[in-house]
Amino acid sequence: MCGGGDAAGPVDGAADRARFRRRRLHRRGSGQPAAAEGAVMVRRVTLAQLVAWGAMSETVASLLSAAVRARLGIVVSGQPGDGSTTLLRALCAEIDPLEVIGTFETEYELFLHEEERTGLVHAWAARGGQGAESEGPWRTADQILDSFRFRLDRGILGEVRAAEVWPMIKLTESGVCSMSTTHADSAQQAIDKLISSAVASGGQISRQAAGWKLAEAVHLVVQLACELVRDPDDPSKVRKHRYVAEIAEVVPGENEAGYATNVIFRREPGRCAVAAMPPDRLLERLTAHGFDVDAFTAEVQANRQQPRGL
Repeated sequence: MCGGGDAAGPVDGAADRARFRRRRLHRRGSGQPAAAEGAVMVRRVTLAQLVAWGAMSETVASLLSAAVRARLGIVVSGQPGDGSTTLLRALCAEIDPLEVIGTFETEYELFLHEEERTGLVHAWAARGGQGAESEGPWRTADQILDSFRFRLDRGILGEVRAAEVWPMIKLTESGVCSMSTTHADSAQQAIDKLISSAVASGGQISRQAAGWKLAEAVHLVVQLACELVRDPDDPSKVRKHRYVAEIAEVVPGENEAGYATNVIFRREPGRCAVAAMPPDRLLERLTAHGFDVDAFTAEVQANRQQPRGL
């Protein structure tokens, strides 16, 4: 896997602008101070840490780790504040260090180009197109099209809204696997949103064809949720519990929709997603990259013996 184009780092000279946007808390509610102006405090997190924090089970972490290593297309879905960027960073920690990566964001949040990696990271960020010296607006969709002059192994989209869907599909058709986030309340809603966006921006493409093409590009949709949890000893104390609520496999289909879904981990009220159904077309690839299928099968059997909601 080799990189083409210019040296790794921010594309279009956006490094200085990005440096002053890193003002996030290392961990909200941790008591640690916010980053000062121009300082760097980017939360680096792993799947193992998310398991320890109660955001997912070890079985879910095993599936996600294998999915990244198998170079599957992954969409992380949730509402603002559900932790989609945090999970995306954890998924990025599973990427082979030799891969050549492209990141596409409105503003830099991932900062993978500033981490110590063996492979190259080409980072794009949008520009507003204002000012006398501006070359005009440069959006995420433009960034993706610009990336074709590089030889990327993986493209990471900070957020897929509408115009980015069709360029993302074209990117994967060129052999680049993708990971991204989007805003939706369920895995099915995320799929419907992406298909509608592909139809709107893909010219004369039908909804069925858009569904088929999306299913070829996106293999898994990981749905997040966030709930307020009160301290049983002191109800005035409330914390946010962010967790993986559902994981759905997306498969191309001959039906009217152009795709079918298989819920691998299903929703369970008040807890992280639980094992429900083995992957369909992905099982062999996932197992070859470390997915603990025995633990998954045991969890499925245990869940069948346990009443729903308990």
